[in-house]
Amino acid sequence: MSSLGTIGGVLIFLLIHLIQETLGIRVPSVLTYTSTRMMLAALTSLILCIFLGPRFIRKLYEMKIGQSIRKEECPLLGELHSKKENTPTMGGILILFSMLVSMFLWMDLTSPFTLILLLTTCGLGALGAMDDLKKIRKKNTKGLSAKKKLFAQISISGLIALYLFYPPFIEFFH
Repeated sequence: MSSLGTIGGVLIFLLIHLIQETLGIRVPSVLTYTSTRMMLAALTSLILCIFLGPRFIRKLYEMKIGQSIRKEECPLLGELHSKKENTPTMGGILILFSMLVSMFLWMDLTSPFTLILLLTTCGLGALGAMDDLKKIRKKNTKGLSAKKKLFAQISISGLIALYLFYPPFIEFFH
């Protein structure tokens, strides 16, 4: 299958393979380098955020998904932050969406490191979403407790460490 290695269903890889094998057109090999694809993924993610951001923020305003400000714990801080009342929260969804689209476009999904990045991003994104949802539903600034967040982060990083350092665990997934 040429110099692309395993394709794994990745859109850009499929397009490059189609162009090379079917049409006989030579595609610059720089597009197969991991470093190039990482830079193009970052650029794609940035462009998606720039173009989708204004509409997404407008939609959050319409849905009245805003941040509450702590007024009772520290009145002076509440007064200083009063302008930020009802500023949309959940913007991480836009960032996660653009990262995942970029990842599926540019990265080799058969690579274990790409899978680690995917699982870590989704795991920590889900943690952030749960924190924001709790803030929105209860209309307070507390969200998840620091202990719960730390436990979840340690659990995610522990699973990644187990995957990387314990060879039989790695072979189980191959």
